[in-house]
Amino acid sequence: MSLDTILSWQERVRTFQQKIKNERQYQANLFDQPDSALIDPFSLDTFTEDFYRLSPRQGDACIYFVRDLSFPLLLYVGETNHSYNRWRGIHDCKHYLSQYRSVLSSHHQPVKIGISFWWDAPLEKHARLRLEQFFINRWRPPFNKENWHYWQTPFVSGV
Repeated sequence: MSLDTILSWQERVRTFQQKIKNERQYQANLFDQPDSALIDPFSLDTFTEDFYRLSPRQGDACIYFVRDLSFPLLLYVGETNHSYNRWRGIHDCKHYLSQYRSVLSSHHQPVKIGISFWWDAPLEKHARLRLEQFFINRWRPPFNKENWHYWQTPFVSGV
């Protein structure tokens, strides 16, 4: 993949996500929970990919956001009931990140992957899945399968 191709791809994703980030939506909060439409994944505390090695605890239910901090891009949105166990195991996103990192490195481009967590996610699985889908539809992270057709994501082959 050429440098121009990867930079153009990143810019298309970034432009879309920046537009979403800059939108100001004020919605009534019907269930006394934080308004999920106003959550900005780019403003949450960020951890390295090895966050699960930092603490022996199981982790809590959350929505997590995988980002390239150097560009910046939101690459993937996921949900889990056990944040530390989810990333420690097999995860397709790790494969996509490896390919992404490899392509950028081959062109001497910076890449710094970080993970952020939104801890106010519902404990109930179906409610959390609906919220995850909301974020996937809103931000269109390119490593989520639902969005491959939007971005013609080049890093997901072979999975």
